[in-house]
Amino acid sequence: MNGLTDQKFIAALSELHAAGGGAMRLDIVFPDTALAMLDNPQPRDLQLMAGMHQILQQFDGAEAPTLCLLCDYEFSAKKTPRAFVLLTSTAPEFHRAMGNGLCGKCARKKAGLHERVVQYYRDHLFPDLRVL
Repeated sequence: MNGLTDQKFIAALSELHAAGGGAMRLDIVFPDTALAMLDNPQPRDLQLMAGMHQILQQFDGAEAPTLCLLCDYEFSAKKTPRAFVLLTSTAPEFHRAMGNGLCGKCARKKAGLHERVVQYYRDHLFPDLRVL
């Protein structure tokens, strides 16, 4: 799924979900957006950058391949994501972000990308997911 075992991922996601009272924020961050965050970083930007760093760290010594969120493309230390999908809690005191990478092919299809990501989460993790 994301380099973690499915059970660990579901447990961490459940904690993130509960911290925000069931509400989470979804961001899709591209490299140019991440670079712009460095100009004048806000606390939220730092949270997102920490989430991206966490995803990249999974490639070192991962037991199982880390896959693109939307397809079976396998990431490695040399084949890194072209975009990051990050979930964060709406609770300000909960600073952790969780996420997945998107391969170049999936990230290039920007039209409807947010909707495809939401549909993936709805189909695989949160059947009652609603966008606010």
